[in-house]
Amino acid sequence: MTIKEIEEASGMQRANIRFYEEEGFLNPEREKNGYRNYTEADLNILKKIKLLRSLHVSLEDIKAMHRGTQDLATTLEEHIAYLTAKQQDLEKSKYVCEKMQRDGATYEKLNTEQYLLVLKKCLPNVTEKEEWVERDTPEPLCAPWLRIFARLFDYLLYATIWIVLVFIVHRIFILERNPLVAAVVYSIVINMLMAFFLEPVFLWWYGTTPGKALLGLWVSSDVGGPIAMDMAWARSWRAILGLHDWKYHDIFQMINTYKAMAEGKPLDWDYVANTTPELKDEKPWRKVAFIAATACCILTIAYCCQSMRMVPNRGDVNTKEFVENYNTVRNVVYNGGLNITEDGEWAGIYVRRLKGMDLSGGIGQTSGVNMSVGGETRYFEAGGNPKKIDIIEENGVVTEVGFFYETRNPKEYLDAFKWLMCDLAFAFVEGEQKYNVFTYKKWAGVKEQIEQTIYGNKSLFERLGQADEFEDFSFVIGGVELTCDFELQGYTLWQNYYVAKEGEDTYYSVKFFIRKNKGEIGL
Repeated sequence: MTIKEIEEASGMQRANIRFYEEEGFLNPEREKNGYRNYTEADLNILKKIKLLRSLHVSLEDIKAMHRGTQDLATTLEEHIAYLTAKQQDLEKSKYVCEKMQRDGATYEKLNTEQYLLVLKKCLPNVTEKEEWVERDTPEPLCAPWLRIFARLFDYLLYATIWIVLVFIVHRIFILERNPLVAAVVYSIVINMLMAFFLEPVFLWWYGTTPGKALLGLWVSSDVGGPIAMDMAWARSWRAILGLHDWKYHDIFQMINTYKAMAEGKPLDWDYVANTTPELKDEKPWRKVAFIAATACCILTIAYCCQSMRMVPNRGDVNTKEFVENYNTVRNVVYNGGLNITEDGEWAGIYVRRLKGMDLSGGIGQTSGVNMSVGGETRYFEAGGNPKKIDIIEENGVVTEVGFFYETRNPKEYLDAFKWLMCDLAFAFVEGEQKYNVFTYKKWAGVKEQIEQTIYGNKSLFERLGQADEFEDFSFVIGGVELTCDFELQGYTLWQNYYVAKEGEDTYYSVKFFIRKNKGEIGL
């Protein structure tokens, strides 16, 4: 029979059964999976032990009878004499206590000499009855909050490890926003998977996990010593998946588990793995260390997540580092498209969506749309892109970036390239001023000023619903100078775009550059 079955049949707790097994009363067979297999003989031994211990027969006497070195008759004779003497002592104590109660004795004015004399002389004839108490068992662990917080910390630690790995990969390969966000969101699932594989190893090597160790919790096998690897796997998988008694399979799983822990009941995963949780100590420094470790994990996650939103290179950057900064802005903030190479050439696909129309194409490709007004329909091609981004480097430091675009094609609808101006400005200013996660609020303010100045204080909804205004501007912000010169001839606003007027010569050009500025910072 299993440990559960013999526990129910004998009326003993699992901890008692394990204790008597360690004392040599039981020797169950081990199955291939490591589980114990108890027999009817084992059950009879446990019942004998329970009866004799209920009668207050000492464990040493029971051991002697079990080994055959002492008979029951002799043991009972000696035990009766012991109980008689013990009963007399108890009767004296009870009599004196009752007398003190009748006398109305108080602790402050207790007449010790009087009652010691009474205790010495009195000997009333009273019997005592006492229910069976399981003495041969360690106190069950009743620390539910410690166990719950220990497991939650382990999950937090695994999540922290995963976020740090994502952060490192992002710094090397510059992940796009969608996979980056997915990697962060899926950390909730990933840390569970990591727990599947790491927790058994911790239990096998150390008999504890990081969270348990911080709070003084250890897990040992039923017979003492470290847990076997297969048992560690069984315990961890059962605990994580929650494959225990059906009563825990509801929305109150945590509540029911908490109640079982509070009552000192071994959970199903302890039964399966033949393990026992123990509390080594409750020293105050453990709780302080736990709080500090939790704070470190949370701050690390916050730092990594915030850092992944910022450019990787700061200070006096070279061309390669600026390109990495720009591509990070494109991939993380705007989810890809129009990356650049170290030569300033385009790399990637240009995709934009306006007013429900999908206007997309690669470099060197065009996609058009029919526009109708006043009953007349005209076809316009999507405007091109600047051939490249000009990156000027002096003494290994990028000092200026910009672009130039011009067209005379009357069939193009025009783009002011304000999105490109913002991207270049964000990448240049953020790297130039060495912003970091601790100064992110200041950087967010500078970024907002750049957007408002370039877009003319338009909201995001207005930017998508209205044509960009073609206006020259020049301002200094975040330690850099931003300048843009527009030239527009023969175009008019039609719907949300600038298109060529019928029968007029057309010309459009835009020149934009950003350069370091050592003067005053401000608009």
